[in-house]
Formats: sequence, C-alpha cells, structure tokens
Amino acid sequence: MPRPTAGAFYFVLGQGEAVRYRATLYRNRHDNFAGDWDQTMKLIVRKTMAFLITIMIFADNQAQAKDVEEAQVEEQVEEQVLQKFNSLADAAADLDYDRYIAFFDKAIFSGLNADGTVWRSLDDFSVSVRPGFDAVEKVLDLKFPVVQITTVDSQTAILVNEYEQQMLLRSGEKLSVAGGGTQVWSKVSGTWLLVSVSASNK
Repeated sequence: MPRPTAGAFYFVLGQGEAVRYRATLYRNRHDNFAGDWDQTMKLIVRKTMAFLITIMIFADNQAQAKDVEEAQVEEQVEEQVLQKFNSLADAAADLDYDRYIAFFDKAIFSGLNADGTVWRSLDDFSVSVRPGFDAVEKVLDLKFPVVQITTVDSQTAILVNEYEQQMLLRSGEKLSVAGGGTQVWSKVSGTWLLVSVSASNK
C-alpha cells in the first residue's frame, strides 16, 4: 500500500482535522524547542555563575595576598625604622655628635625648629644643634613615653615621639626638658636616613 502524502491526510481527515493536526505538530515542535531552549539557558546560566564565582574567588585571594604582603612590608619597615631610632637615641644619650649626625641625609635634609625657624639644610641643623651637645656634661635620663611609626611605603616612614630628658650641664646645673618631635625616614639612598625633622617643647 502506498504511503499517504500530506494531501492524502488533508482529504482523509478533512480540512478542520488537518488544521488541528498541523497545529498539534507545530505545538509539539514548539514545546520541544522551548524545553531545549530552557535547558540550554539553564546550562549557560550555571556555567556563567561558575565562571563569576571563580573570578570572585581569584580576586579575593589576590586581595588577601596583597593585604598579607602590605602587612609584611609595614612590619618590616617599622622594625627597621625603630631600630634606627633607638640607635639615634643611644648616640644622643652618649653625646656622640658624629654618630648622631650620621643618621641624617646630608643631600636632601630640611626641618623645623621648635622656635618656628626652618632648617634648610643639614648645615643649618648642625649650627642649631651642635652647641647643645657641647654644653651638656652628661645625659642623666632620656625616655620616650610615646613612639609611633607610620609606614608610607617600603621606602618611607614617619615617626612621631614624645621625650623626657634630664641632663647635667657643664656649668654644673641640672636641666630637665620635655617635648616631642616628628621624623621622616627615607630609604631611597639604600639605607634608612632622616630627611626631615620637626621639634616642639612642652
């Protein structure tokens, strides 16, 4: 028996039946397509979300690694600068001016005196500070109740401090002073040196 053609279906089923048949075929194909489309979209969404989550995890890990690195740099800088500051304080307590002044950058130094005048160079600073060393017979006590270091970057740090000092002058007089200071330490030259200081008296 020959296979029926589309026209045969049309005549066998009648016009109304044929239309409904075609509609059923279309709806079935549409439903199958819609189902396949939904599955495809769900797969795309899942893959996209997985990709975004991977990127977020990677970015978070990168941020954490950066935070750890910055914390390590900050800790290292603070340790090195504090060591330099302690050595500077020891030189001052020993009244060893040459050892004291070696912690200053001769090329780019500037600063602010407690009286409001500016030190434009290390020579200006020396003219102001050296006579004070020469006038002291002995440092009886030198304390720093507050020392705080702020890391700017791997080569720059700011140190602020408060100090209390008791001295015996060459004249035989005892003198007590207190105040504070700001120090800018730089490692641009390869070693930590003071590039600027400012002083204040209590």
